[in-house]
Amino acid sequence: MTRKQSFVALANEHVDIRLVCRWIGLYVPEEIMSRSIKVRCPFGDVYHIDHGTSPSFRVYPETNSAYCFAACGYFTPVWLAATAWNRETNEVAADLLNRINYEPESISQLWDKARAKEPPPDLSYLSLALKTYCERIDSEWDAHQFDSSIAKTLGRCLALLDRVYTPDDVQEWLSCGKVIMRRVLGGCDERRQGSAQARELGNPT
Repeated sequence: MTRKQSFVALANEHVDIRLVCRWIGLYVPEEIMSRSIKVRCPFGDVYHIDHGTSPSFRVYPETNSAYCFAACGYFTPVWLAATAWNRETNEVAADLLNRINYEPESISQLWDKARAKEPPPDLSYLSLALKTYCERIDSEWDAHQFDSSIAKTLGRCLALLDRVYTPDDVQEWLSCGKVIMRRVLGGCDERRQGSAQARELGNPT
């Protein structure tokens, strides 16, 4: 990206189209109740057949752009100012950035943004991690996983994965899941042992 392109891109991203409209003498209200507002084109006197008497210029805050339906076409903040002031786009872009006191982001700010865009955790791997833990602590997991109480508890743990978004969430979910599954597996072992002992007492050899 060239210096000219970078200035233009930054200005189009950070300078509000409504500010540019006001700077070139076009009134646009602070608050726009709909997705756009229709006003008279600032170039109507020169380029329109009706000399700009009809409000054919729409300002779109959501896309930070404007469009003239009569003759002039599409405008970004930089192109709108450059056309109105009859100046080069790179010069205008620098001027617009200076007007809003724009300061380039520091390395630390860029790093924070990059970290904020970390991909969400892979929930399938988390599910597998909990099941692998259960298999490690229960030598008969292949069979026990189908016990109703175990399957129900595991299902409840997995249902909570919908609330896992951050690395901290991952650690908390996995830690709690391990504690819960260790308890239910231990409880089932005790019940199975008790049932076995009861059968032995009821059926002496």
